[in-house]
Amino acid sequence: FTLLRSLPDAQRNVALISAEAYGDILTRNNRVAKIEKMEGLAFAEMGKPQQKLLLELLQTYLNNYPATLAKQQLRHWQETDLAALRFAWAGDTT
Repeated sequence: FTLLRSLPDAQRNVALISAEAYGDILTRNNRVAKIEKMEGLAFAEMGKPQQKLLLELLQTYLNNYPATLAKQQLRHWQETDLAALRFAWAGDTT
């Protein structure tokens, strides 16, 4: 909730894609994730404090990977385009 609550109202409205949490992972268990519509708030549109929180969230996710793969994935995002990252929220905001 920290990142979501740190956003100004206008940005929170962009990040909030559904008032209800989804019942399942949107991309299912396919090897290649296919998302039809890019929703949420772009990294480039966030303030520096929110960007820092999103990177911390990404690192938390990557900590579930084997260490070598986590480092590769983080390096990939840092070397390519962090601006392409998006933060989207579905579910309760309280």
